[in-house]
Amino acid sequence: MARIGRVGSSVAEARRRAAEAGVDVSSPGMGVLGALVRSGPQRVSSIAAATGLLGSHVSRELRGLERQGLVARTADRVDGRAVVVSVTPPGRAAYRRLKESSVAAADAALAGWRADELATLARLLDRMADDFTGPGAGDDR
Repeated sequence: MARIGRVGSSVAEARRRAAEAGVDVSSPGMGVLGALVRSGPQRVSSIAAATGLLGSHVSRELRGLERQGLVARTADRVDGRAVVVSVTPPGRAAYRRLKESSVAAADAALAGWRADELATLARLLDRMADDFTGPGAGDDR
Protein backbone atom coordinates (compact mmCIF):
# COMPACT_ATOMS: atom_id res chain seq x y z
CA MET A 1 0.00 0.00 0.00
CA ALA A 2 2.79 2.41 0.90
CA ARG A 3 4.54 1.76 -2.40
CA ILE A 4 1.34 2.36 -4.37
CA GLY A 5 0.79 5.58 -2.44
CA ARG A 6 4.34 6.79 -3.07
CA VAL A 7 4.20 6.03 -6.78
CA GLY A 8 0.72 7.53 -7.25
CA SER A 9 1.49 10.71 -5.36
CA SER A 10 5.03 11.26 -6.59
CA VAL A 11 5.91 14.64 -8.02
CA ALA A 12 6.79 13.08 -11.37
CA GLU A 13 3.48 11.20 -11.56
CA ALA A 14 1.49 14.29 -10.56
CA ARG A 15 3.27 16.32 -13.25
CA ARG A 16 2.61 13.61 -15.84
CA ARG A 17 -1.12 13.50 -15.00
CA ALA A 18 -1.35 17.31 -14.99
CA ALA A 19 0.44 17.54 -18.36
CA GLU A 20 -1.87 14.89 -19.81
CA ALA A 21 -4.85 16.87 -18.56
CA GLY A 22 -3.45 20.11 -19.96
CA VAL A 23 -3.40 21.68 -16.51
CA ASP A 24 -0.46 23.34 -14.76
CA VAL A 25 -1.25 22.28 -11.20
CA SER A 26 0.99 20.71 -8.55
CA SER A 27 0.02 17.61 -6.59
CA PRO A 28 -0.99 19.70 -3.54
CA GLY A 29 -2.91 22.00 -5.89
CA MET A 30 -4.83 18.98 -7.17
CA GLY A 31 -5.73 18.16 -3.59
CA VAL A 32 -6.91 21.71 -2.95
CA LEU A 33 -9.07 21.68 -6.10
CA GLY A 34 -10.48 18.31 -5.09
CA ALA A 35 -11.41 19.55 -1.62
CA LEU A 36 -13.22 22.52 -3.14
CA VAL A 37 -15.02 20.43 -5.77
CA ARG A 38 -16.15 17.87 -3.17
CA SER A 39 -17.14 20.24 -0.36
CA GLY A 40 -17.87 23.58 -2.00
CA PRO A 41 -16.64 27.03 -0.93
CA GLN A 42 -14.52 27.00 2.23
CA ARG A 43 -12.16 28.99 4.36
CA VAL A 44 -8.45 28.35 4.00
CA SER A 45 -8.35 26.62 7.39
CA SER A 46 -11.02 24.13 6.26
CA ILE A 47 -9.11 23.41 3.06
CA ALA A 48 -5.96 22.82 5.12
CA ALA A 49 -7.83 20.36 7.36
CA ALA A 50 -9.35 18.56 4.37
CA THR A 51 -6.03 18.21 2.54
CA GLY A 52 -3.67 17.70 5.47
CA LEU A 53 -1.57 20.65 4.29
CA LEU A 54 -0.32 23.49 6.44
CA GLY A 55 -2.27 26.74 6.07
CA SER A 56 0.76 28.48 4.58
CA HIS A 57 1.08 25.74 1.93
CA VAL A 58 -2.62 26.00 1.11
CA SER A 59 -2.27 29.77 0.74
CA ARG A 60 0.66 29.33 -1.66
CA GLU A 61 -1.28 26.78 -3.74
CA LEU A 62 -4.32 29.04 -3.78
CA ARG A 63 -2.27 31.96 -5.13
CA GLY A 64 -1.21 29.82 -8.09
CA LEU A 65 -4.69 28.44 -8.66
CA GLU A 66 -6.15 31.94 -8.45
CA ARG A 67 -3.61 33.32 -10.98
CA GLN A 68 -4.81 30.64 -13.40
CA GLY A 69 -8.46 31.48 -12.76
CA LEU A 70 -9.20 28.07 -11.23
CA VAL A 71 -10.35 29.41 -7.85
CA ALA A 72 -11.79 32.70 -6.59
CA ARG A 73 -11.65 34.32 -3.17
CA THR A 74 -14.51 36.31 -1.69
CA ALA A 75 -15.26 37.81 1.69
CA ASP A 76 -17.09 35.49 4.08
CA ARG A 77 -20.75 36.61 4.33
CA VAL A 78 -20.82 35.86 8.06
CA ASP A 79 -17.42 37.33 8.94
CA GLY A 80 -16.29 39.94 6.41
CA ARG A 81 -12.73 39.72 7.75
CA ALA A 82 -12.45 36.09 6.65
CA VAL A 83 -11.97 34.80 3.11
CA VAL A 84 -13.91 32.01 1.43
CA VAL A 85 -12.42 30.19 -1.55
CA SER A 86 -14.51 28.60 -4.28
CA VAL A 87 -13.68 26.70 -7.43
CA THR A 88 -14.51 28.47 -10.69
CA PRO A 89 -16.06 26.79 -13.73
CA PRO A 90 -12.59 26.52 -15.38
CA GLY A 91 -11.28 25.06 -12.10
CA ARG A 92 -14.06 22.48 -12.05
CA ALA A 93 -13.25 21.54 -15.66
CA ALA A 94 -9.53 21.30 -14.86
CA TYR A 95 -10.25 19.03 -11.89
CA ARG A 96 -12.45 16.83 -14.08
CA ARG A 97 -9.61 16.48 -16.60
CA LEU A 98 -7.13 15.70 -13.80
CA LYS A 99 -9.46 13.04 -12.44
CA GLU A 100 -9.93 11.54 -15.91
CA SER A 101 -6.14 11.41 -16.29
CA SER A 102 -5.83 9.57 -12.98
CA VAL A 103 -8.51 7.06 -13.99
CA ALA A 104 -6.74 6.50 -17.33
CA ALA A 105 -3.46 5.85 -15.48
CA ALA A 106 -5.18 3.25 -13.28
CA ASP A 107 -6.80 1.69 -16.35
CA ALA A 108 -3.40 1.44 -18.04
CA ALA A 109 -1.82 -0.09 -14.95
CA LEU A 110 -4.53 -2.76 -14.78
CA ALA A 111 -4.78 -3.38 -18.53
CA GLY A 112 -2.84 -6.66 -18.33
CA TRP A 113 -4.90 -8.10 -15.49
CA ARG A 114 -7.38 -10.92 -16.14
CA ALA A 115 -11.06 -10.47 -15.29
CA ASP A 116 -10.84 -12.89 -12.35
CA GLU A 117 -7.84 -10.98 -10.95
CA LEU A 118 -9.73 -7.69 -11.21
CA ALA A 119 -12.75 -9.25 -9.49
CA THR A 120 -10.53 -10.51 -6.65
CA LEU A 121 -8.86 -7.10 -6.33
CA ALA A 122 -12.25 -5.34 -6.18
CA ARG A 123 -13.54 -7.79 -3.56
CA LEU A 124 -10.43 -7.41 -1.39
CA LEU A 125 -10.42 -3.61 -1.67
CA ASP A 126 -14.10 -3.55 -0.62
CA ARG A 127 -13.21 -5.75 2.36
CA MET A 128 -10.32 -3.47 3.26
CA ALA A 129 -12.54 -0.38 3.06
CA ASP A 130 -15.10 -2.13 5.29
CA ASP A 131 -12.35 -3.01 7.79
CA PHE A 132 -11.14 0.61 7.87
CA THR A 133 -14.64 1.98 8.42
CA GLY A 134 -16.35 -0.81 10.38
CA PRO A 135 -16.89 -1.20 14.13
CA GLY A 136 -13.66 -0.71 16.03
CA ALA A 137 -11.94 1.05 13.11
CA GLY A 138 -9.30 3.36 14.46
CA ASP A 139 -9.35 1.75 17.92
CA ASP A 140 -6.02 0.93 19.48
CA ARG A 141 -5.85 -2.84 19.05
